[in-house]
Amino acid sequence: MLIFLLLFSFFSCDKYAREDFSFERMDYEGDEIQINGYYYRAFDSESFESFFLYRNGVIFGPHIIQASTKQELEEILFDDAENGGEMLPFNWGIYLISDYDITIERWGQTQAGPYPVIRMEGLIEEDNRLDFSAINEGVFEFQEFSPKRDSTNQWIE
Repeated sequence: MLIFLLLFSFFSCDKYAREDFSFERMDYEGDEIQINGYYYRAFDSESFESFFLYRNGVIFGPHIIQASTKQELEEILFDDAENGGEMLPFNWGIYLISDYDITIERWGQTQAGPYPVIRMEGLIEEDNRLDFSAINEGVFEFQEFSPKRDSTNQWIE
């Protein structure tokens, strides 16, 4: 009986359970930032960190991508946009712009339990430059890019 209960509880758990964001997704209608591409920063000498912001208030990323040049990064991003990439909760989040502040909440990876919310707060220095240095994430520069992957996903309404 105990084995049955353990198996039942294991298989009935939602493997994609997620913590709630602290704000609702809202369409972005401003012009404080550019969104027709991606934001990136050099993570180290062999990789970049990048993310996409969408008009519907959704963010895809940030992801650390193994690439030694920006051209190599864009080839990987293009391939991902064409082929759909991995559709898991920790790839997605939402963002909010208030004056020249940006708040991002996304789900982090986890081995057990619900996907935790990770919050990033930064400053919009220019429409093509976001500064998350206060939380040791650095400064992200904008790069125009097309095609962007579709922001439609099963995790965010």
